[in-house]
Amino acid sequence: MKTLRSEILIIFLVLALFLPLSEVFATSYRSTWYIYNLDDPQKRHLADIGVEYALPDKVEAGGQFEVEVSLTYVKNENAKSAWIEFFDVIVHTRTLPSGPNLTSSRLDSSRLRMIAGEKYSRTFSIEAPSEPSEYFVALNWKTFAPRIEAYGFVTDPREIGWDTWDTGRWSLPPRLVVQKPPPALELISRTLSPKEGEPIYSGETVTATYELKNRGKTILKAVKFTLETPTPKDVSLVEATLARDISPGAIEKFVVKIKFDKEGNYKVKILLYVGEVLVDEGILTVQVSPHPFSNLVLIGGVIALVLVILAAIVLVIRRRHVPRPETPTAPAYTPASPSRATPAAAKYCMSCGAPTSTAGRCLQRRLMSTPLAVLCVGE
Repeated sequence: MKTLRSEILIIFLVLALFLPLSEVFATSYRSTWYIYNLDDPQKRHLADIGVEYALPDKVEAGGQFEVEVSLTYVKNENAKSAWIEFFDVIVHTRTLPSGPNLTSSRLDSSRLRMIAGEKYSRTFSIEAPSEPSEYFVALNWKTFAPRIEAYGFVTDPREIGWDTWDTGRWSLPPRLVVQKPPPALELISRTLSPKEGEPIYSGETVTATYELKNRGKTILKAVKFTLETPTPKDVSLVEATLARDISPGAIEKFVVKIKFDKEGNYKVKILLYVGEVLVDEGILTVQVSPHPFSNLVLIGGVIALVLVILAAIVLVIRRRHVPRPETPTAPAYTPASPSRATPAAAKYCMSCGAPTSTAGRCLQRRLMSTPLAVLCVGE
């Protein structure tokens, strides 16, 4: 068979996987690339290269993240090259898979010569784009292979540049979600005294305690809490922790004490400053009750009034159920009207006809003083 020479090397993708790693919430790219001679109609492999890299699926805008890269000269029946050199390895972020590059890692220009079965590995640090969005993460590297004789073809030594975008329509580089960074200050805890749900009385003080953590990379200077002015009527700031610096990763405690002089419903705005810049604010809602002493007097009066009413009701009920004693009464007596004596039958003198006494004597004699009297001879 006649030996053919060619300086053209064809790069072709065999397999590409875009795998989410749910355990660590990361994205990985895994593929196998190979080299064959363009003049070989069967496109038989001269060398297989395994390409893998992994990265977080979400990062903060402008933040640093790491990409773990490995390039392997696969040891199999296709390993026709005596060795392969890997060099100029670099990672990029892109808006489009094909570019242009937005951010890039440092270039690893070291040349590592690998025989079949050996692997190039390195972790690259790269800055995320500054604008929240979705981006592609591409990998570039170069290889150099010596003269290869295989399948009746001769391939001369040649340097080849590789780009994961060359996978074309079969696969895309992994995606990276860039998120808006959270505030550099993180609220770790907030406590209130009295606790939420407990009564607050007029003249008392509410104490709010905050713990803040600096999640940024620089010192935050003159961090402080204060109240919006003017404060509501009958509300005053009694105490507030003086402004202090917070180092990266450090946690500091801040105390704010607010006095409420009278009962009522209040809304107080608490402000958080870093230096002269207002970075956050919150509303503290407080319901202040009357002082307990005035409530006790009122309650005591009500209880006394209720007891008096109950006593009166009980007395009335008892009186209704006890029988009244009978009032003694004189026996009914109707005096008999004096009866008139039945007049005795009148008697008259038989001589003169004048009335006679009971003894039958003529009464004419008693009238002798009367000039007209005439003595009854019947006596």
